[in-house]
Amino acid sequence: DYQQQEHKAEILEKYIPHLCSLGVNAVLLSPVLQSRSHGYDVTDYFNIDNRFCTNDEFRELVDRFHKAGIKVVLDSVYNHCGRDFAAFQALCAGKNENAEWFSGVNFGGSTPYGDPFDYDNWSGHYELVKFNLQSSQAKEYLLNATRFWIRELGIDGMRLDSANVMDFEFMK
Repeated sequence: DYQQQEHKAEILEKYIPHLCSLGVNAVLLSPVLQSRSHGYDVTDYFNIDNRFCTNDEFRELVDRFHKAGIKVVLDSVYNHCGRDFAAFQALCAGKNENAEWFSGVNFGGSTPYGDPFDYDNWSGHYELVKFNLQSSQAKEYLLNATRFWIRELGIDGMRLDSANVMDFEFMK
């Protein structure tokens, strides 16, 4: 649900003193990028899910963690995206040049969603569209997103979900 909801960052911030008392020096936030449902169907790699907070609020939260000596790591999925991801929506709208972004696009097939093409997905889940991580466009987008989170919002690292099925050349 893309509707604005109560932000959860404030709740997490209240736990910082407790985390410090336990000797915690890093947190993994999982998953927090904009998505339609469970978080691993990312729709925008440059925005925090509005169910969690805004990008500005997230930057403030990262600063508060850092002041407490706690590093922040994001759980990110670069193997696949959600069907609402802009490049996939453009492909669905007939911009066939966007096929390069995604793995196994086959215009001779179809999907359970009625798409006029088939594509690779994560583990049989068509709502999780697999990226073609050799695509210069997809690669540039994801690497720019990584730089954005590190440089602009101050995170300390990223955990890559589904790394076991990712293109290992991309990960290099």
